[in-house]
Amino acid sequence: MKHNVIRELTIDCATASRAQLLELLKNGKPPAIDLSSLETIDLSGIQELVALLREASLANRETHLTGALGAEVQRSIVLSGLCDRECASGETLERAIRSLL
Repeated sequence: MKHNVIRELTIDCATASRAQLLELLKNGKPPAIDLSSLETIDLSGIQELVALLREASLANRETHLTGALGAEVQRSIVLSGLCDRECASGETLERAIRSLL
């Protein structure tokens, strides 16, 4: 992960990406997590984003998901059941996740 840019959120990189996402919460400024470079996501990655937004909310830290999502990422999100149709952006994904919190 380069600063706040994420390329992969899968079970294979869960430990490293979780630590990096949590590090963003510790920074002094509110993070905007850019998902436009995200190439692949699975249920583990979706769980990481849910946990991140939940922890940010509990800590009263403003955190947002941003960026256009690629076709494969959108397909994975829809297949997960989190969104029932197109999920074209980080903002849309954030709204879906926040509806669960």
